[in-house]
Amino acid sequence: VEYKFRLSFRVQHEILAGLKFHNKTTKMGLSNADDLMIGSYPPQSAPHVFEFPRHGWMEAPKGMMYRGSYKATDKFVDSDGVTHLEYSYPLKVTK
Repeated sequence: VEYKFRLSFRVQHEILAGLKFHNKTTKMGLSNADDLMIGSYPPQSAPHVFEFPRHGWMEAPKGMMYRGSYKATDKFVDSDGVTHLEYSYPLKVTK
């Protein structure tokens, strides 16, 4: 299965500098973490849209060893270390 992430967000009052996306996926005590620099964004009334990967698609893991339930946590942090959004969600990989 191929997939992409698409983020849509608004910046209201001040420039959002050095926004990073942190993703951590955990299964049975083992974890995998990815960091992605999204960039800096000025305030504007229209939403900013960011899609990744920018070129091509990501592919979900295949095979019996990757099947099962995962817990994922995503966090958006700026260059000052301020967390703007953090959330968790379950993932289930099946055949």
